[in-house]
Amino acid sequence: MTSKAKRLTVSGKSYSCEPNETVLDALLRQKVPVPYACRQQICKSCIMRSLNAPPPLEAQKTLRESLKSKNYFLACACIPERDMELALPESLSIQVTAQVNSIDYLNEDIIAILLQCASQVNYTAGQSIMLMNHDNIGKNYYITSPTSLKESGLIEVHIPLVKDGYFSEWVKSELKEGDTVSISCPIGQSFYVPSDMSQPLLLIGFDLGLSPLIGIMQDALENGHTAPIYLFHSVHKKSQLYLADDLREITEYHPNFHYVPCIENEPIVDKGFYQGQAHKVALKMFPDLTEWRAFICGQSEIVKISQKEIYLAGVTTTRYLCLR
Repeated sequence: MTSKAKRLTVSGKSYSCEPNETVLDALLRQKVPVPYACRQQICKSCIMRSLNAPPPLEAQKTLRESLKSKNYFLACACIPERDMELALPESLSIQVTAQVNSIDYLNEDIIAILLQCASQVNYTAGQSIMLMNHDNIGKNYYITSPTSLKESGLIEVHIPLVKDGYFSEWVKSELKEGDTVSISCPIGQSFYVPSDMSQPLLLIGFDLGLSPLIGIMQDALENGHTAPIYLFHSVHKKSQLYLADDLREITEYHPNFHYVPCIENEPIVDKGFYQGQAHKVALKMFPDLTEWRAFICGQSEIVKISQKEIYLAGVTTTRYLCLR
């Protein structure tokens, strides 16, 4: 712990970091756009580099040795021990202008925004971008659109409407079709790789965690994945489901794709729905996940729990995407 405020220097500008405040919280408080998601050292979205001295060991504990040796650290876990000169991810220094093509409510809590980029952005479904307003205040969102859509310069993201959340309130009340925003270059390593087409895919999403899995699923289908693809999505109540009809329609065109909507806190009264959390329903349906490849997305706490349980069931490869 520390008892004195520290100075953070980014691109020649100085910012204060209060006692016991993380670098991430300090920069966000002062409106510096920094990618972040889980705040649990899992997603590694907030990685940055110390240029003047080694960072605290606690902020490096989940990084590879090669990154530690170059003084990389995770801002969400870094309480500075001294003044720090920082280098933000290169993706933040490269921004692309995009026009809001469409805004659609998927349900009362989630908005889909389709962006037309001024220049092509080289993204892969499952990565994330930072969406920024004219005040250069931004937030990280996972890419929902399939990778093939990048050829047309389009990117879709889904934004949750968080009560009293500054950015989501701005999106809801001020952002309009035709408006111009800025986005950072994509980051993240959790995406579909067309390697073993005969390996079953398990996609588990909690609440908004469905969004990047939609793009990953479409990438798999567009690449000709032949093995079964199961998408389990759970929400607390049925009204929170979104894109259910679209996903069911995809099952009609692709026999190897299966959509399993799960309701956690309401009784099941309609056919085609399942009771319980997504990973619990998946494990009940497939108790042996040996040779499966899995993608899990949701809040970090439930991702950790489901990660452990599917690992014990024998899953071979797992990618984790965490929401804040």
